[in-house]
Parts: sequence; C-alpha cells; structure tokens
Amino acid sequence: MSQEFVIEAFSRGDQGRGASRRLRREERKIPAIVYGGNKEAVSISIWHNELKKALENEAFFSHVLTLELDGNKESVILKDLQRHPYKPLLTCALTRITRSTLTYRCTSSTKTQHRPSNFRAA
Repeated sequence: MSQEFVIEAFSRGDQGRGASRRLRREERKIPAIVYGGNKEAVSISIWHNELKKALENEAFFSHVLTLELDGNKESVILKDLQRHPYKPLLTCALTRITRSTLTYRCTSSTKTQHRPSNFRAA
C-alpha cells in the first residue's frame, strides 16, 4: 500500500529565537529548514496541526515526502524532529532528495558495497 505525503510550506525571512516563538504562538506554525540537493538551505514554516497529524502515521518517517513551497514541489525526507514533552512540536529539518541521493542510498544498503580506491579499514 503506497501512501503519498504532501506538506504545505511557507518561506520565512525572520530567523532567531524570538521570530520562532512568535511563529509558534501567533501563527500556530513551526519553523523548519530544508537543505541538501546542491541548493541553498531554505528557512520555512509548516502548519503545526498538519505536521502533527502526519506524524501519527509511522510511514511518514520513512517515506519520501512532497513539499509544496511557493508553488514548487520538491521531494524531501524527514531528517530531524525536535519535540517537547508536553508543548507543541519545536522544529524539524528536511533533506532534499535527488536522483544521486537515491542511487547512493540504494547501493549503500546492499551487502556488497563498492568502496572508493582510497578507503582504508581501521
């Protein structure tokens, strides 16, 4: 059974502790960052309730997610998630997925790994 997870994200210009607190309190969003894929890191915000609902599904942690940011769609995976014991989610980090990333992940998970010529076992 295949599931597709789509996350709506918004660009954010303000950074820092105060801006993140305002984002959580006033807009009910959480700060996040998207990095990797030979592109610059982008600070974004995600609706808290939308992410919380998606996190209830275990498949969310291991699937490739679709991030809708300013009309563009990107493939990402959940890299890091910070939580508080009783408060809402704090922040999350997402990593862009490219064809080379998927190829590396597939080949590195097999039993026979191809090591670089300069690899030395410790």
